[in-house]
Amino acid sequence: MKMSPGFFKKSGNSLTPAVKLERNSVAEKVDETAANLSEQLLTKIKSFVAFSIAVDESTDVSGLAQLSAFIRACDRDLNITEELLDIIYLHHTTTGGDIFKEVCRLFGEYDPSLSKLVCMATDGAPSLTGKISGFVAKLIASFITFNALFTRKCFVKKP
Repeated sequence: MKMSPGFFKKSGNSLTPAVKLERNSVAEKVDETAANLSEQLLTKIKSFVAFSIAVDESTDVSGLAQLSAFIRACDRDLNITEELLDIIYLHHTTTGGDIFKEVCRLFGEYDPSLSKLVCMATDGAPSLTGKISGFVAKLIASFITFNALFTRKCFVKKP
């Protein structure tokens, strides 16, 4: 097995880690990398000419509900970007209102221009697509100026 140069240093006849592998230092490196990726995405979002989002709610093996939000976008040079925006734990309920609140928080954090939103994909779960209190209904009601976007019926459902 080949190791990255610089990861281990030779000390006599043995190899010792060149980087600290303590729990706290590894966690710090992961946090730094995540922050850097978020900053890069914040910069990229400003150049998007159109974007779509995909939202999915599921439950992990411990019974905790998770909301995954993805963005797929195109910039002026027709470069396609697809990124995971966030995985959010829904601690109490998984209603359309809860999902809407979390997605709005993500929009506030990443600040995409909602006039460039061209499509949204869900898996068809009632909390996402319910006609009155589902996430999609709440999004349409809140951003009524974008209702022409949603008449294209670009919502994706599992077969």
